[in-house]
Amino acid sequence: MRLAFQLIAALACTLSALSTSYGGVDIKAYPFPDGRSRVLVSIKGAITGDELETLQILETLQREIDSKRSPYILVFVESPGGDWAAALTLGRFLRKIGATVLVTEQGCYSSCVLILAAGLRRQVMGPVGIHRPYSTDLSPQTFSEAQRRYRALEAATKAYLSEMNLPESLFDAIVRTPPESIRRLTVLELQRFGLSQDDPVAQEMDDAEEARELGLSKEEYLRRKARRENVCQLQDLGANRIKESVESYMNCRKAVMQGRR
Repeated sequence: MRLAFQLIAALACTLSALSTSYGGVDIKAYPFPDGRSRVLVSIKGAITGDELETLQILETLQREIDSKRSPYILVFVESPGGDWAAALTLGRFLRKIGATVLVTEQGCYSSCVLILAAGLRRQVMGPVGIHRPYSTDLSPQTFSEAQRRYRALEAATKAYLSEMNLPESLFDAIVRTPPESIRRLTVLELQRFGLSQDDPVAQEMDDAEEARELGLSKEEYLRRKARRENVCQLQDLGANRIKESVESYMNCRKAVMQGRR
């Protein structure tokens, strides 16, 4: 999917935009030829909670740029992590607005994984690293007090992952990695934890909608979908032919689903 990612970046440079920025967040809205607006959001740097204030602008922005159809919201994230509670709050907001989350080549670490988890649709272009969250509070505490904090963190995170339709095993992997370390997830681990896949509920809705539009039964739709993934591959034609590469790829996918290939 690298070429598709580059095409989006190239279009972002050429289209006029309604934009705003605050701290580590940049938001741009683009009218695309298919009639549906795209809102591109870039989240960079440490997660502190300031991001939520900016992203709330999206609720107004959605109404301003598209009164007929909800815009497609694409969130590019690159972050070393930060405040765990802020990431939970930010992630829930992104899920509420139906965002697609893409990890850039710069990577997503620590609490940033909660932002990736929030995407109804997810793409991973760079490394994803996890470790156990830690408190910056250095005041003395008893073991029972520390235990209560840990249990509260565990309950909050597992509840969040359940909302995002992700397995509790992701939390287990997180807490097994010491906070002074980073465990970079492999391709297989990203798949096993669901972080490189679309939300299963969103996928089911997308499949049903596309099958209806094509006039296919669900069984026939899934058969063609499997063939599409085998037949259609992105070809790297060079930096100056990104658009051509992606158009060829998308035309192939369309032809397979319509039974013409």
